[in-house]
Amino acid sequence: HHNWLNRIRRVRRREILRIGTRDICLGIPLPIIMEEISEVAEAILQVVLEGSLRKLSSSKNGKGSAGFAILAMGKLGGRELNYSSDIDLIAIKSSKEGGLRHIKEGKNLHKNFSKLMENILHDLSSHTEEGYVYRVDLRLRPFGAAGLLVQDSSKIVEYYQRKASIWELQAALK
Repeated sequence: HHNWLNRIRRVRRREILRIGTRDICLGIPLPIIMEEISEVAEAILQVVLEGSLRKLSSSKNGKGSAGFAILAMGKLGGRELNYSSDIDLIAIKSSKEGGLRHIKEGKNLHKNFSKLMENILHDLSSHTEEGYVYRVDLRLRPFGAAGLLVQDSSKIVEYYQRKASIWELQAALK
């Protein structure tokens, strides 16, 4: 697993160098640069999600994420990441039962999704000799740092309809 974490960090560094070269040497417009940096983050997040699923799943192909999604907020959600941006994420589980059927622990769906998100956070933000991939900020989720790590989709809708402040609604729209 340690080699896996280092490979992800090297891929990100290589891609940032490639984008930075296009930025500095070729003068590619800033909106394109920000979009490319965001695309790298999305791709890495997808790979880390799939790797975490494989680690927790009894299936060989890492499928079984039905009912689970990661919502990008902030600069990543707006596809405006810069070279040093953190990523703002909200983990969402479906209000309907089911999904993640292949994960071994089986009994408690919320616990399974929480473990999945903990693994994703670890793989993205833990430090190795190659550094870290991204700083992850979860404070934009409903109820901020006091909120659940994985939010139920119906509870999120209810939160935004009844309790969210104006700035939270604006952040969600971005």
